[in-house]
Amino acid sequence: MSQFCLVIAFIIASCTLSFADEFDQTRTGEQKGLRGVVNLSTALLELPMQTAKGYKNGVAGMEGAGIANNFFGGILGLGRGVVHGTSRVLQGSTEIAGFWAADNSTNQYHGTNYDSLFAYETKTAATPMELEPAIQNITKKAYRGAHNIISSPYEFLHHTGVQVRQNKPISGLSKGIWVAGSRVWTGACELAFAPFPNYQDTVGNTFEKDFDTRVSPQKAQ
Repeated sequence: MSQFCLVIAFIIASCTLSFADEFDQTRTGEQKGLRGVVNLSTALLELPMQTAKGYKNGVAGMEGAGIANNFFGGILGLGRGVVHGTSRVLQGSTEIAGFWAADNSTNQYHGTNYDSLFAYETKTAATPMELEPAIQNITKKAYRGAHNIISSPYEFLHHTGVQVRQNKPISGLSKGIWVAGSRVWTGACELAFAPFPNYQDTVGNTFEKDFDTRVSPQKAQ
């Protein structure tokens, strides 16, 4: 069993290098893995950073409460820091382990977003997402994750068939495994971690545009 897994891992890693140039060449698995390393190594900074931001900004509706506004803002910021810190650990781990996998071209309208690129940055998004659109985006993220998993056999058959028609059966088999494996990996991560924040932009290799638009809504409903 372990030898079989090693063979599959070798095929996937080889395909990441072999077929990446057929996709968006400005995005690479190396960039994805590097961002994962930064997120994983700085995740704990979300706790003091979000607490400080919450203390500074206070709580909406309590602007006239003086120090109590800052105090409760700090408490809410600490909670936000726990969620964002956990998310960065998950994001970093999956980006490092899944650097080889192709991604959707964008996360726009799928999930909620961090308020800064990395945990150590002080710049904060102007306004947090309201509850109703946040729930809608989280639902879309989970739905897309499930759709990615379900569509993975189709991806395998499609890419294998295309390469076979071009008299490249071995290439077709390996590419089919890579793209289908990417769908499963990306989909499972989205489905499992749907409630946690994510980046609006993805940095790894992307699926082909026609398949990506088939799975991903281009605008909010």
